[in-house]
Amino acid sequence: MNATFPYVLPNVWLPTKPVVDVMDAGFRDNFGEQTTVRFLNTFREWFRENTSGVVLLQIRDRKTGGWANPYESNDITEIISKPLLLLENNWYKMQEYNQDDLLSLAQNGLGFPFYKLIFQYIPKSDDAGAALNFHLTGRRS
Repeated sequence: MNATFPYVLPNVWLPTKPVVDVMDAGFRDNFGEQTTVRFLNTFREWFRENTSGVVLLQIRDRKTGGWANPYESNDITEIISKPLLLLENNWYKMQEYNQDDLLSLAQNGLGFPFYKLIFQYIPKSDDAGAALNFHLTGRRS
């Protein structure tokens, strides 16, 4: 359900009354941090009584931040499309900004130690980014 890209893969409908039409969760919370904080908050008493804290482990396919590299184009045809391209380019950055704020509040308000560890893939060159596609190839040695 978490990869129901609109127009690419079919939507998922949950067997509920009324039926819930599920859309790609990455549109709102690409790394699941909001869901994680809600879960931790719901069971915070249990975590306080039964653990010495929580570690959120995040594995990323792209660098954090990115505000230092804004979308720039001098193409005259992008006068109309640039607002949409800016939205697309900044979507994950805004999610990350809001989620960092939420995690900061959680670290101070849950009442138990809460840490976030990030492992991120950093390519050696710009053209060696992590491929997000459905094409699997065989590996030959």
